[in-house]
Amino acid sequence: MALLVLERGGSPYDNSTATDIGNFAKTLSNTSKSWSQLFVSEDGVYNTRARVLGGGSVLNAGFYTRAGDDYVKEADWMSDEVEAAYGWVEKKVAFKPPMLGWQTALKDGLLEVGEFPYNGFTYDHINGTKIGDTIFDDAGQRHTAANLLEYSNPNSIAVYLHATVHKILFTTKGRPRPKAYGVIFQDANGLLHKAELAKNAMNEVILSAGAIGSPQLLMLSGVGPMAHLVAHGIKPVVLDHPMVGQGMGDNPMNAIFIPSPTPVEVSLIQVVGITKFDSYIEGASGVIFSYSWTRNFFDGVLNYFNEMQTSRTTTSTSLSTQSITDFFKSINPLLNATIKAGLILQKVAGPVSRGHLELRNINPNDNPSVRFNYYQEPEDLEKCVEGIATIIKVINSKAFSKFKYPEATIHGLLDIIRSVPTNLRPRHVTSVLNLKQFCIDTVMTIWHYHGGCQVGRVVDKNYKVLGIDGLRVIDGSTFLKSPGTNPQATIMMLGRYMGQKILREREMVSVRSICFDLNLAYYTFKEVAWKVKHLLYMQTSRTTTSTSLSTQSITDFFKSINPLLNATIKAGLILQKVAGPVSRDHLELRNINPNDNPSVRFNYYQEPEDLEKCVEGIATIIKVINSKAFSKFKYPEATIHGLLDIIRSVPTNLRPRHVTSVLNLKQFCIDTVMTIWHYHGGCQVGRVVDKNYKVLGIDGLRVIDGSTFLKSPGTNAQATIMMLGRYMGQKILREREMVSVRSIFFDLNLAYYTFKEVAWKVKHLLYFSRISNLLHCFQFISAAVKMFRYGRTVAN
Repeated sequence: MALLVLERGGSPYDNSTATDIGNFAKTLSNTSKSWSQLFVSEDGVYNTRARVLGGGSVLNAGFYTRAGDDYVKEADWMSDEVEAAYGWVEKKVAFKPPMLGWQTALKDGLLEVGEFPYNGFTYDHINGTKIGDTIFDDAGQRHTAANLLEYSNPNSIAVYLHATVHKILFTTKGRPRPKAYGVIFQDANGLLHKAELAKNAMNEVILSAGAIGSPQLLMLSGVGPMAHLVAHGIKPVVLDHPMVGQGMGDNPMNAIFIPSPTPVEVSLIQVVGITKFDSYIEGASGVIFSYSWTRNFFDGVLNYFNEMQTSRTTTSTSLSTQSITDFFKSINPLLNATIKAGLILQKVAGPVSRGHLELRNINPNDNPSVRFNYYQEPEDLEKCVEGIATIIKVINSKAFSKFKYPEATIHGLLDIIRSVPTNLRPRHVTSVLNLKQFCIDTVMTIWHYHGGCQVGRVVDKNYKVLGIDGLRVIDGSTFLKSPGTNPQATIMMLGRYMGQKILREREMVSVRSICFDLNLAYYTFKEVAWKVKHLLYMQTSRTTTSTSLSTQSITDFFKSINPLLNATIKAGLILQKVAGPVSRDHLELRNINPNDNPSVRFNYYQEPEDLEKCVEGIATIIKVINSKAFSKFKYPEATIHGLLDIIRSVPTNLRPRHVTSVLNLKQFCIDTVMTIWHYHGGCQVGRVVDKNYKVLGIDGLRVIDGSTFLKSPGTNAQATIMMLGRYMGQKILREREMVSVRSIFFDLNLAYYTFKEVAWKVKHLLYFSRISNLLHCFQFISAAVKMFRYGRTVAN
């Protein structure tokens, strides 16, 4: 068996009537030990989780549409492979819906109020009005993600139903970081079992429990915010991962219920208006609004709260179910009424508002506590208001008039929703006059919740859990925002896309790729061994400082690579060096032995200016790595987070490491800082030496080297250091020659005055004696005097 699939629920093939389009609402609302598990968020909004093979595709409204091109680009997926993966899914589950009266009126109404252009039938996510696919076939039977198992080889896969995973198992033996090696799960009879991975370096656990289950299961397994895990008594805490459970989002939905004077077809989502203000307008009609499922659903809500109140898992949030009781009192006379109606809804794209998930207890069968913070951000609320305003225009359009009572007013229609307990939030009677308040009061889920294990925060772009080996999360919990108008197509596509990518990775396994994955692209064994030896010497000597540095990371590193010490690695390294720097510190003696190193602190990145330069430098390196020109020298499957994690995992220094540093370039710079051996200072010009490099206050002593620099010159200092030696050597020689010339000129200066005096005397003698040979002597002396004058001028 190559693959084991563990599903906590049953099979969608057990009850064909439950997957019929006419029973959509009944299946969804049946929350008593069924495929649908009710939960209520801390916002007071009803919600459900799937517990069935095929997940949410067994319960949802069936709309099938792809993510937009921008979403694919932002996710850093390869567009051609995404296209192929969508096609693979669509062969099994996508069908063109029948366009009957009510849905046609909705489409025409959207176009009448200006939601252009009309894009017809398309999978694509583009502005305007379109018809999408559905996972219900022509007979009204649902096709789900479980149908994709038809592609599998039954001899290499096993599917266990009613198998609830309690925790993921990790080992740290001989490893620098935890590795998943199996799971513990409980069967339908309550017996616990352990499933372990076969002994193969490429085997891994893949978590696909959804946006509620995946972060919950990570926490139950000891991976999450440490303080929260400790508070629930979870031992051991495998990894302090503060972002697990964060970034929870649920696209808020608000709707208007429109009773119809004419019969309406049973239809779920088929038409969508993709607006320019990021609200999606969709609609459904028919028996999904029958009383029976409404009664069953709200009975389930009441039972849920009774269980919560009698257990110890209640939260501090005070939510009242009185509105439900009042609602059913008011509609008792209409119990047997058949309602012909439709529902037009708006869904806010994104959303911007975010919340979080945390454990209530350590029972994997119980729901965790989750808050989505609907409409916390004004941007989301504005989108809702515009969406509801657009729905009102559609309702009042000529195209939709057939399906609206002439006497029905918009305030009356809004009041229908206001009067129904669509959630447990307070109601304001004025909300029918104020669309912002209406959005807040009547918000519902459209079951597109996501987050909790987001890419770049909990997993990397290969969906590997940061800081852990052998574990991926591949589901909607990884999304930063909901893809397209409805996410199910993209979630199924992602499974195929990543499955193909993982298979390619396994096919490419060689000594080189193993070494790459095990983070060996760093020092040679000899270099690291020397560093270890040096550090051990420091620990056994008496020259250690008070600084507490641990070499455990080096020991762990070599434990992880011992089997591959002789492997040959083909790799490159791109680095950034901060100019300056601005950050400074000092050097002091450890002892008086000149052979020992002094103590020195450089205070790397103490100054924010230096840290900002590093962040910009690393960002530039990332662009180079991703450039077309460099593509030949980078593995196609290598992600930036993976490459950053290589350096994070290697003991490039003895500083603490943070698992989130691959997501935060500032922290990455601080954690993985290294020297480029361009240290300088200690005898700086203007502080220790003057501009002639003479030590201030001392004669006969100069310092000429990098210790005199105020900052490192150019990109690399050695050329300038060698140049400085020559420059100062020549300057010193000139100084010495000048001293000699000055001495000579001083002697000549004395001679000048002597000769001048002699010349005056000779001239005096000539005046009296007129001796011709003395005249020649005078001419000689005059020439000498001129020469001495010139020499004096030069000397001065």
